[in-house]
Amino acid sequence: MFYFKHVVAEVKETFAPILEKYGLKVSAVMEDGDLRVDFDIDKKSFSPVSIRFFGRATTKQKLASWENVEVEMECYYPIDLGDTGWRYWELQGTRDYELDGTAEENKRAIAEWLEDIEIIQAGENIPNIVSSPLIAEAYEHVELAAGLDVTVEFRRDEQGKESLRFVSEHGREFVLEFPPAFENQDVVLLIDGQEVDRINTHRGRDVGRAVDKWVHDRSIQRREQPQSGK
Repeated sequence: MFYFKHVVAEVKETFAPILEKYGLKVSAVMEDGDLRVDFDIDKKSFSPVSIRFFGRATTKQKLASWENVEVEMECYYPIDLGDTGWRYWELQGTRDYELDGTAEENKRAIAEWLEDIEIIQAGENIPNIVSSPLIAEAYEHVELAAGLDVTVEFRRDEQGKESLRFVSEHGREFVLEFPPAFENQDVVLLIDGQEVDRINTHRGRDVGRAVDKWVHDRSIQRREQPQSGK
């Protein structure tokens, strides 16, 4: 660890203004003889930018150097749930950039990345952040199934259960209760408070198709027609 000790201190010193601005903390972990430096606010908020300082086996040097670094970038894409104000950050992959500049040039390049790349929030019970990838993917399909003039709401209860809700043009209340993120459970569809369907899928398109079937179910629509008095 002595090989890397000085660069950890230099990371904190070099990027101090950025760390203070965003409330980031520096953490370091050994990986296959290299040192990876991460920037986190807490377990649920972090920069997708990491620095990898190559180990002695790669550099053949006595001490780690800023001229032997690689930037590792987790690539997140924001999925907004319509105009609800809720968002899901979808991890789409990672990219590695081996820097070939001088120590100062590499520091400046990393500083620009840390400044320009948005802080990611991911996890459960974060305000305005959806935890389930399935509900994020399904939202657009449910909107299409519900109809152009229908508003689809996102809800999260006190226990953290996430759901979508809308009232159809025939006045029926549709609620889709989603399982916790990454758990293999059914999406439960309720109409006017009664369970009518369970959808076992990991694809948002399948959820939309199930909703479309029920929205256009003529028996549902007929029951909603007003009865004329005699």
